[in-house]
Amino acid sequence: MQTVKGGPFDQGQSKTSEAGRQALIQKYHLNKPIYVQYYYYMRGLVQGDLGPDLVNPGLTVNQIIKNNWKPTFTLGMLASGYVVILGVTLGIIAAINKNSILDYLSVGFATVGASVPNFVLGVILVIPLAVKLKWFPAIGWSTGWTDWKPV
Repeated sequence: MQTVKGGPFDQGQSKTSEAGRQALIQKYHLNKPIYVQYYYYMRGLVQGDLGPDLVNPGLTVNQIIKNNWKPTFTLGMLASGYVVILGVTLGIIAAINKNSILDYLSVGFATVGASVPNFVLGVILVIPLAVKLKWFPAIGWSTGWTDWKPV
């Protein structure tokens, strides 16, 4: 931020006045050396203050996380449960059928699953499941089957 023209308060739809911009720079210690800025940032982080949201004025990052943690937590728990069930099942199948085609398929599936990045797998799965079959929404979050609408 020190070497790039502009700053965090120069972006967005509403341009901040020069006096307001200077007040924000003073408030967030952006006029101080980088090591002092880092100290204040780490002090706030340790205290649980993640700072203001620069995209949504008037909101803090803490408020955004507080308002939106439930879908992330739910998705994480469902994915973890799915991975554990599928992984244990494939592991048992591979162990029972050692050196068989089922063993090699299980190990191959697990290797591909661990190797493919999530964002690539997500796009690959959205096309057949959301666009073609319309089983899930292609984007967003819904609270139940009745909320899902075809894309």
